[in-house]
Amino acid sequence: MLNKLLRTNFIVLLFLISSIPVLAAGSETMTRYDCVSVIMTTPEFGLYSGFSGIDTTILAQYSDAQLLTDEYSKQIVSAALHHGLIQGYDDKTLRLDNKVSRAEFSCMIYRIRENLSGLEDIVLYSDKYADVSAWNRDAISFCIEKGLMIGQGEHFGAEEGITYEQYEIIKRRLLYGLTTREKYWTLHLGGASPISMEDVLNSAYALELAEVKLPAHEGDTHGNLSSAEVATKMENHLELLRNVDASKLRNDFYRAWVTDALSRSWTQSSKKTSVCVNGGEAKLLETLISEGQNTSVVRESIVVFSPVYSKHEKFFPAYQRYTAVGYEYFCYFAESEEDIPEGFVSGIWYRQKLVADIRYHQSSMWQEINIQTSDLVEL
Repeated sequence: MLNKLLRTNFIVLLFLISSIPVLAAGSETMTRYDCVSVIMTTPEFGLYSGFSGIDTTILAQYSDAQLLTDEYSKQIVSAALHHGLIQGYDDKTLRLDNKVSRAEFSCMIYRIRENLSGLEDIVLYSDKYADVSAWNRDAISFCIEKGLMIGQGEHFGAEEGITYEQYEIIKRRLLYGLTTREKYWTLHLGGASPISMEDVLNSAYALELAEVKLPAHEGDTHGNLSSAEVATKMENHLELLRNVDASKLRNDFYRAWVTDALSRSWTQSSKKTSVCVNGGEAKLLETLISEGQNTSVVRESIVVFSPVYSKHEKFFPAYQRYTAVGYEYFCYFAESEEDIPEGFVSGIWYRQKLVADIRYHQSSMWQEINIQTSDLVEL
């Protein structure tokens, strides 16, 4: 029981910090000024409209506003005050150098909620987290119910600092919505998921995965990534590939983002990416994305790979290979059962073993993704 609990806490932590590749680097906690700057200049938060001509006299009432020496800083902070994004303290200070907690950041989002468009309730917050207080409950509930911020175990992490990585994830969720993994983890926290995400994540440690034969490697040179690092990166890669939603793929920005993410090895971009499933016809990534735009079926997929049996190896300077074994959990949704692939039922979850083999040829900048599935079961 203790081992299962430790595994669960560990994989939940891995999920929270690495569920999807992010655009910004650095785990530094953001200051109040950092938060004001990114929110006011990011269109997804609904406040970006330029600051030229903004009335900056509001700053006169705050004793530390004199630290804002350039006109741009004065304008952006004045705009944040006008919009109610931040508030001054009782001692007439702004304290813009103060580090911002996750609870405080959720309050910033909550204050500008009327400017956020297209957000829908995913789950009803059920007072699960022990570190939520009266002063931040409404804000944290809003962020959880909209799927913008997610907690860990029995805690939201209210007093932990908000980092640039977390901000980029929130921005990506505002742009494109939640990933399938994030969606069902949020539902799981609210007791509304049709599958147990703890069981899904724990299955990466199944002993039977040790018996699965991985594709033979062609040398003895070992890569510099650990099995756990390979598993996490391969999960990100395969989940982008195996999830299909035409409504998202028709969005030019989302399609460009997915194409770029899937075209990358973990060091460089590829000029060509081919995908082969179960020994069938290899298709270029562009072809698969085009097919996804024209389907009426939504495919949701969660992939977990073993953090023990995954491998990264290098052969010569120009060839790298990543292999991983695990499970794929997936379901289809469609208005008509006739549109669902034969043998499957809309809304029913399935599980299958999955072996992924990704090869990157640096000289030709060609990435091959080979996928083998087996042992399909209905959940």
